[in-house]
Amino acid sequence: MKRMSAALKAFTRFFEIDDDLISAAQALSPDLAAASLDYEKLLAQLPEKERIDWLARLLKSEPRLDIQLRKRLELFAPKGTAPKPVQTTTSELKSLTAQKGQERKEREAAEAKERHVQRMKQLARKNRHFGKACLSTWSDRLGNPTTLPPKP
Repeated sequence: MKRMSAALKAFTRFFEIDDDLISAAQALSPDLAAASLDYEKLLAQLPEKERIDWLARLLKSEPRLDIQLRKRLELFAPKGTAPKPVQTTTSELKSLTAQKGQERKEREAAEAKERHVQRMKQLARKNRHFGKACLSTWSDRLGNPTTLPPKP
């Protein structure tokens, strides 16, 4: 669940599953890449007749054959190589979801602040040139803008 497929992302959007809940579940899910099996070595452990049988079934385009073969090969895998499922209570998941929501809000606030600072810097650069042009026009028409005319 750490890396969601496009189909899973579409599923979560369609059913409007809370992004914070998804983040919490991703934090709890085991890293499957670290526990991946070397299927080539496991395939070599199959008897020759069974390997030929699997190939014949593959050529016949048997549906879901890849899943069936993986399950069969996992029987040859040493015990303890598969990731252990995480046991989490509902209250723990709810707490982690709230924590992820708070982290998201803080991250969004920091990003909004950074966008605001960048926008203000951009406006300051733009207005600096505008201000100089205004002062130049004012001094051309009225004289020195830093001195006020005497009061009547």
